[in-house]
Amino acid sequence: MSWQAYVDTQLVATGHVQEACMLGATDGAVWGMTPEFQPRYYEADTSDDQGNPAKITVNEVTDLTSCFAGGFASAPATGLRINGNKYMWLGCGDENGTKYVKAQKGSTSLCMAASGSCIVIATADKAKGQVFTSTISAVVNLVSYLAQSGY
Repeated sequence: MSWQAYVDTQLVATGHVQEACMLGATDGAVWGMTPEFQPRYYEADTSDDQGNPAKITVNEVTDLTSCFAGGFASAPATGLRINGNKYMWLGCGDENGTKYVKAQKGSTSLCMAASGSCIVIATADKAKGQVFTSTISAVVNLVSYLAQSGY
């Protein structure tokens, strides 16, 4: 089975995943993804500590792989961003021994977990009836399978 098939059959086919990608944990290379859902590199508007407008350079690949290397202890310095969207870090959870990250932007929730060599990220849209706990289970199940398979 190709990596793309895992995205299609183990995540999207559940009906509770809107967008997803699988990335190499050390280099951020895309293994599989839903159309156009991948880490990006860009400039973003923000504000400094005094509230003045500022621009930052965002490298989502570096931020995501650094987050993985740090054991998902906290969000990247530029915030948890994927595909040009910034999500509010809601913390971590654990399901069956697999640690995962939860994040939110509007009606869209994000789950991220990793095996030894692969980061799996998936979103769910509550407005479309997708149940986030089912998204978490799909991500965790795939990550657990990858870890047991040596990935």
